[in-house]
Amino acid sequence: MMLPKRTVFAAAAVAAVGIFISLPVTGNDPNALASGNEYLAFRLPLWKTSHFDDAAQAEKQIARLAKFGCETKQDQNNVSYRCTNWCSIQGESPRQSQRWGQWLTTLGFEISHVEIDEAFTRGNEVIEFRMPDWKSIQSDRSRQQQQFVDYLRRLGVEVEVQKHQHHSEIRYRAPTWRNLRFGNQDSADQTRAWLKQQGFEARYRY
Repeated sequence: MMLPKRTVFAAAAVAAVGIFISLPVTGNDPNALASGNEYLAFRLPLWKTSHFDDAAQAEKQIARLAKFGCETKQDQNNVSYRCTNWCSIQGESPRQSQRWGQWLTTLGFEISHVEIDEAFTRGNEVIEFRMPDWKSIQSDRSRQQQQFVDYLRRLGVEVEVQKHQHHSEIRYRAPTWRNLRFGNQDSADQTRAWLKQQGFEARYRY
């Protein structure tokens, strides 16, 4: 099969489940249109309440939470809040995103903070993908497994690897839509098809 000149394939096998995975790796035009590459997603399905010393502090906290799209309610100096669906924000810098992530964590939110490889932030062909819930697969501890994990992380997927005696469990998710950019449609098509094979929703963004 003829492959696009600007696409290189690296093979990765997940032997424990008998899956052969082909990883599309793109080389995009460094002068093409660029987009952001950092995603901070968060949610808090159940109401949580914080107490403040005075009403002014409580109102200030409500204003902060509202900027993040959270539901809030106030009972004197008590502030209750929740965010039932996954939401995402993009900071002006990695340091700012990290601060926001730490703040949300202290408030009890579940967060997912990832960074997309810069190679997938340039180009005019754009696909978006997501997988709100964790997907788990088992794998042997091989070089191919590490290639698979590294590639998911390059795409902005949150990945956890738990090592057991004779195998590893790989868990991955992308709670909110993430955008990938490509220099040509063939590269975008191949990556979109690969993402679908791994269980993601993936589509073109027009």
